[in-house]
Amino acid sequence: MLSLIFRAIALSLVIILLMVSNPALAATSKVLPIRPPSFEGEIGTTYKESTPDFPAPITAPKNAPNVLLVLLDDVGFGQASTFGGSIETPNLTRLAEKGLRYNQFHTTALCSPTRAALLTGRNHHSVGTGVVAELATGYPGYTTILPKSAATVAEVLRQNGYNTAAFGKWHNTPDYETSAVGPFDRWPTGLGFEYFYGFMGGDTNQWSPALVERTKQIASHFGGTRNPLVVAWGNQIKDRGGLRSQFHHVIDITPTILEATGITVPTEVNGVKQQKIEGTSLVYTFDDPDASSQRKTQYFEMFGNRAIYNNGWIAAARHPRLPWQGTINADFEQDPWELYNIEEDFSEANNLADKNPEKLEKLQKLFLSEARKHKVLPLDDRVSERFDVKIRPSLDAGRTTFIYYPGAVPIPEGSAPNLKNRSFTIKADVEIPENGAEGVLLTQGGRFAGWGFFLEDGKPTYTYNFANAERYIIQSPEKLPPGKATIGFDFDYDGGVGAGGTGKLFIDNQQVAQGRIEKTIPYRVALDETFDVGRDTGTPVVDTYQVPFAFTGNLQKVILNLK
Repeated sequence: MLSLIFRAIALSLVIILLMVSNPALAATSKVLPIRPPSFEGEIGTTYKESTPDFPAPITAPKNAPNVLLVLLDDVGFGQASTFGGSIETPNLTRLAEKGLRYNQFHTTALCSPTRAALLTGRNHHSVGTGVVAELATGYPGYTTILPKSAATVAEVLRQNGYNTAAFGKWHNTPDYETSAVGPFDRWPTGLGFEYFYGFMGGDTNQWSPALVERTKQIASHFGGTRNPLVVAWGNQIKDRGGLRSQFHHVIDITPTILEATGITVPTEVNGVKQQKIEGTSLVYTFDDPDASSQRKTQYFEMFGNRAIYNNGWIAAARHPRLPWQGTINADFEQDPWELYNIEEDFSEANNLADKNPEKLEKLQKLFLSEARKHKVLPLDDRVSERFDVKIRPSLDAGRTTFIYYPGAVPIPEGSAPNLKNRSFTIKADVEIPENGAEGVLLTQGGRFAGWGFFLEDGKPTYTYNFANAERYIIQSPEKLPPGKATIGFDFDYDGGVGAGGTGKLFIDNQQVAQGRIEKTIPYRVALDETFDVGRDTGTPVVDTYQVPFAFTGNLQKVILNLK
């Protein structure tokens, strides 16, 4: 069977590999799933007077190519040696020598929005993915809920006879839907991929320590949005090793794949009328290096950084928040706009805003028009506040008491009780064997932020890790004796946002230790670290133990009460 394999590792380098001798030509159904054929046999009284007719299986169009996409995070335009950079990329260069390099290809400047645009052929705000899932807000362009009206290219290919698979980073499912209880319709296997092997969150523990996600986020200028693209397609690319300079965007990949495979863009998928594809196929550039760009207009926006391209000109507004900063107090109306003629100024070096204010004003109005059309508004530069899990739906909303049993792992932060900015109590019922016990009772987060409630050398311990900068440890001076016991921890919060509090440890309702936790994480503990019962599935919150540090006694249950 033909296949589409999507390696969802992340952002800035895209490879499309289409391998077949001849292009597909036949049109396919505009309505998916394809209607099953009528029975063409004959039915008599018995089988002897009857003629069977099995329905023909759905197959891809004749000569349709296999498709491989590779998407890499944080590989900027000038990094790969294939495009003149210092990092050796020999395999990419070999593909480029057999195919084409594109030097005016663009993404959204952030991982999840780029993947959403790549997979659907629509702008990232048009499919609700103006930001990553951990920053989602209740506005149409920012929910991070991919709509059923924007079927992925994987779903379209699958229903046209392809086998599909995705590997690596996903990060395109609302974080409150990524736990073991689902729902699963917005997981990769619910969005057209028959097989998925990877991780659902924004980053993951590569053995240990965990990697930290780094993103450019500056969508106003090409330093954040321009990325290298290589297309290879067997003998269909005649100009091997050629360069293409037409202006294009990641939303153009899906229509390119559909045209190359001979599959018609569907108007209805699974009973849902489809949004218009907003991308433009690249196929017209394969045989004509001098063809005029068919992408005439493209907006860009990320965290208030914004730009608009139109017929060789681009206007850009750089919002003052830097990617590593939290929320700042800045007025969008005061953002300075710049103007460039990129047909003469490839690297945006000559700002023409003062020389051509009429052109700038026209493009500013065009940006607002495109922003309204594609659900970019309202502009929102908040970061810290948007990390707060309370602003999104949650299975735990409204509950204050939680009972957990061993094996409840791993629970993503969006589906876990929210202990931030409040008081709480933990009680763990345990049975200690004669030779003692150690290990995790309950934990959330890891090396870069989080907390853990565990037995260390037999001693009840609570550790709070504040952003890998300070660790507060409250520990019983005595080991737990063999037998049954209830270990408790009470946290009395000082009030406010990101404040501290007083922690107390108890054994069978008798206080055994007390200490101060001066600072706490206000909004989000981590992207990939989880809430775990009985063992630690991520990185350790403190380096005195090694994961998984499973509890070696009998953990009967853990009760968590929020105040």
